[in-house]
Amino acid sequence: MKWALLGALCMVGCGADYETEHLRITTHFDSPLCAGNLEIYEQSIDVLESEIGRSLDTPLDVDLWHFEGWREVSDRHCREDLRGCYRRSSHRIFGVLGTPLMAHLSDRFGRRNIYVLELVHAIVRQSTDEMVQEGAAEAWSDWTEFGELRPALTNESELVDYTSSGHFVRWLDEKRGRECVRALLSVGHGKAEETFSERCGSSFDAAVDEYAETAPWIYPNPFGCDFGITDEVTLTPEGLDLAVTIDCDDIDTTALETGMTVKQRLKVEQAGMWTIWTDSEDSAASVSRCEDESIEIAPHYWISDDRIPPINSFNLRGNGKGKIGRVWLDPGWYHLSVGVLGWASPRTVRVRIDPAPPIELVQ
Repeated sequence: MKWALLGALCMVGCGADYETEHLRITTHFDSPLCAGNLEIYEQSIDVLESEIGRSLDTPLDVDLWHFEGWREVSDRHCREDLRGCYRRSSHRIFGVLGTPLMAHLSDRFGRRNIYVLELVHAIVRQSTDEMVQEGAAEAWSDWTEFGELRPALTNESELVDYTSSGHFVRWLDEKRGRECVRALLSVGHGKAEETFSERCGSSFDAAVDEYAETAPWIYPNPFGCDFGITDEVTLTPEGLDLAVTIDCDDIDTTALETGMTVKQRLKVEQAGMWTIWTDSEDSAASVSRCEDESIEIAPHYWISDDRIPPINSFNLRGNGKGKIGRVWLDPGWYHLSVGVLGWASPRTVRVRIDPAPPIELVQ
C-alpha cells in the first residue's frame, strides 16, 4: 500500500491529511478521501512518468476543495475562472476534488480532470512553449478532438487554443513518436521550432498540414478503459442483477463531493433498450461508454433519444428505489458506476439492468 491517513482534517498551512508515495494531500472539507482516490492518484503518476519519460519530484503537495469552497479561494491560488492549477515555484497543485474516478473521466464542472492535467505540468516541471506545455497536459489527461484554431508555437498563453494543442500533441505522439514530444518538452521558450525540425521529422508547419489532413476527429482517453478498475461484469440478453459493496477503505471505492462510488467494466452482449434500477433512495447507477477507440469523423449526434453518445458520456440513470431509467446500449464495453450519498460504509447496493418492455403508443 502506497498511502496512509496522517490524521484529522486541518486548515491551510497545518500539514497534510493524507500521504502517498509521491504526494502530500491536504483536504479543505470535512468528508474523507477514500482508498480508491489515493490509489488512483498513485496509478496516474506511474502512467504519466512512463509516458513523459521523467520522474516526479517528490513530495508534491496537493490541496483539494469541494466546488463551493474552491469558488471562495480560487483567485487566491490560481485565477477565478480556473478549477485548479499547478504552481511551479511551490511545487503544489490546487483545485477541486472532481471526479468519481480521478484519472478516467472528466470532472463534473468541465471536460478535463484537473488533478491529472496539472500532474503533467508537475512532472514536466519546465517552462517551454505554451502550445507544447499545455498541449501535452491536454493530450495525456483525457480524450482530445479538433479545435477551432490551427496549432501554433507561441509563448503567449492567450493565443493558445488548448483543444487544438492537445489534439495536435496527441497526433505527434502517435505519428512522429514519443521522443519527438519528449524533446519538445525539454527545451526552453523560443527553441521549440528548431527542435521540432531536428527531432520530429519535418518543419512544424509541414507537420500541422499533415495533421490537419490525417488526424482522427477524436483520440480516446490515453489511460484506457480498464484503468483503475479491478472488476468486470457482463450484461447478458437476460439482464443483470448485481450486489455492489461500497466501502471507503476499499481501493475500488472513490469519494465524491456528496458520497462514494464504485466503478466496474460492463460488457454488453446484445444491443437493445434497457432499464436500470437501484434499491435505495440514496443510491444511483449510471452507464458510460468506454473511450477506447479513435473516432475518424465528426459524430452525427452526441445525444439522440436515449442512446449514449460515442464518447465522454455520463448518463445518470436509475436514481433511487422505484425510479427506473431507460437507455439504449449497443454491444461493447461500458463503465457501470454505482454510488451512494454520504460516507457511512460499508454499504451494499443492489443494481438491476433488465430488458426494457416496448413502449405502448397511445392512439
